[in-house]
Amino acid sequence: MTLTDTACEGEEPAWTARQWRSRNGLRLSAREWFPAQGASAKPVPVLCLAGLSRNARDFAPLAARLAGEGYRVIAMDYRGRGASDRDPDWQNYSIPTEGDDIQLGLEAFGIAACAVVGTSRGGIHAMALAAQKPDLVRAIVLNDIGPKIEFEGLKRLSEIIGREMTAPSWEAAAARLRSLYADSFTGLSEGDWHRFARQLYVETDQGVVLDYDPALGNGLADLAPDSVPDLWPLFSSLKNIPQMLIRAENSDILSNATLEQARSLKPELEVLTVEGQGHAPLLWTATEQDAVASFLNRKIAT
Repeated sequence: MTLTDTACEGEEPAWTARQWRSRNGLRLSAREWFPAQGASAKPVPVLCLAGLSRNARDFAPLAARLAGEGYRVIAMDYRGRGASDRDPDWQNYSIPTEGDDIQLGLEAFGIAACAVVGTSRGGIHAMALAAQKPDLVRAIVLNDIGPKIEFEGLKRLSEIIGREMTAPSWEAAAARLRSLYADSFTGLSEGDWHRFARQLYVETDQGVVLDYDPALGNGLADLAPDSVPDLWPLFSSLKNIPQMLIRAENSDILSNATLEQARSLKPELEVLTVEGQGHAPLLWTATEQDAVASFLNRKIAT
């Protein structure tokens, strides 16, 4: 059962805040966009799932485009991220627990079938959900995640997540992002870095703060090459679900070699490489949005 539905008119298009409870009582949050006025409503909604430390704001530009195509779009905040409650036990920031939260949210929102757009960790959730509920997931878009995760990319994330959580100003937050990611996101303007900061940070009494529980970093503390999960069996098992794979040209999480191997295994796999970006593509531009909308329109809209 949803707890609160709050209309938010300050952005275009308007979205609604949705909430539900986890099994251990946490208040979890999502944003929902409805088909734009005049658009022909599509029969299957789109579920958007973010990366490890990210939140539903990541999907606002894509959601606006898909709503314009007639889709209902739901972007969830995992526990400990965005508007969802932080968990006092950081070990609950796990794929199985978050996966259960996702399924409870789908039940609360009355979603019996959907397409899933998953960025990084969200793509792992998309594949796991499809394996567990093959009748529920009608199509998957994997954003810079695939059947093999590069250790060096995870190591880089382990050195960032949960550290330097607060910035003294929005300008400082944008500058920090630029210092971390300018080598991989080579085409962002000064305004883009500020836009990026607004997706990742929120303003609080303590300053401008990254919008996630810093305890997320605990899960990466003992990272070792042999602890990286092998996702090939999971990826290979999804034989009857249409899939699209987006790879960042400068990704250190999804290698081009893995992409080519995945395409050899699944010749029907649709692929888009995003130039000038690293992990993970921001999905801001018409190129990515057109590709996702086209894929969904062909695979699930009829």
